[in-house]
Amino acid sequence: MAVRKKKIGRPRVEIDLELVEKLAHIQCTIREIAAILDIPPSTLAGREDFRTAYEKGMENGKASLRRIQFKLAEKNAAMAIWLGKQYLGQRDIKEEVKEDDKPEAKALITALDTTTPTSYSIKDMAS
Repeated sequence: MAVRKKKIGRPRVEIDLELVEKLAHIQCTIREIAAILDIPPSTLAGREDFRTAYEKGMENGKASLRRIQFKLAEKNAAMAIWLGKQYLGQRDIKEEVKEDDKPEAKALITALDTTTPTSYSIKDMAS
């Protein structure tokens, strides 16, 4: 005759894993999901089935968001630039132009300053 062991502790909490995946898809935090399910976050964090559903939902949500962004980039230059910076390593280049770097520009500015009078006098107009 087999002896039955008496179960000790609380009964296992049922978690709606489909709902967990949907909430994670929209990037809800574990705390937010815990509040919605009315289950302590520590209980959720200890469950392998929860972690699997949560990670799957988070990754699918990121992929979905990325897909939307790429579609938007087809019509929105700002989004295309942002995506280029994020995924392609593109960046804005800021160049400082020093006076020593561009002597021809300095010469042109000097020439323009000497040929264009800033004020006229009667004496200048007579000559």
